[in-house]
Amino acid sequence: MENNNTERKIRKESDKVKGKNRRNTKKDKEMKNKKIDTRRRQQKKAEKTWTTEHKIKNPTTTQENAQKK
Repeated sequence: MENNNTERKIRKESDKVKGKNRRNTKKDKEMKNKKIDTRRRQQKKAEKTWTTEHKIKNPTTTQENAQKK
């Protein structure tokens, strides 16, 4: 257990030397959130276009569903 712990400490120190300790900086987190937001937005847009195309292709099914409600 001690050996594993020391290896982890050594790895941590080497990361600091290489400049890898900036992994979780505020700017990085903001960029990650931005990427996630754009992905979500694109996904919503794709779903919306799919549903409109589907309604155009299959008008009978949408009308039947409306009558059922």
